[in-house]
Amino acid sequence: MPLTTYQFSTETKSILEKQFQAFSALSGYLIEATEKINDLNLAVIKASVDESSETAKKLLSVRDHVELLCFMSGQPKIFSERLHFYNQHLAQISTNAKSNIEKVLEEQMIQAKEKVTTMVSGLSKTSSAVL
Repeated sequence: MPLTTYQFSTETKSILEKQFQAFSALSGYLIEATEKINDLNLAVIKASVDESSETAKKLLSVRDHVELLCFMSGQPKIFSERLHFYNQHLAQISTNAKSNIEKVLEEQMIQAKEKVTTMVSGLSKTSSAVL
């Protein structure tokens, strides 16, 4: 069946609508990931404020240099554990966002390929009918 101008414009409109839907979904996933990162950062800030107050109290209660050295030697381990925890959460957020974005893009590519193939097939039938 030859592809008419109306059918061509309808197919083109359909492709554009699908692209707008995909962009909307992508925007939603990016906003969601940004919100999760912001929530994570706020949680870290709140925990840091509480922990710094606790650390200051412990530091003020130190009685001698040996106790101070013991206290100070434990701080890098605590910091390392917190950083590891933060990185795990950040990686999880990134992985989820990437997965969602890849799904949308893959669906978009498949749909666009099918539409373009249909349009090209129709155009070739139209052009061969005209010739």
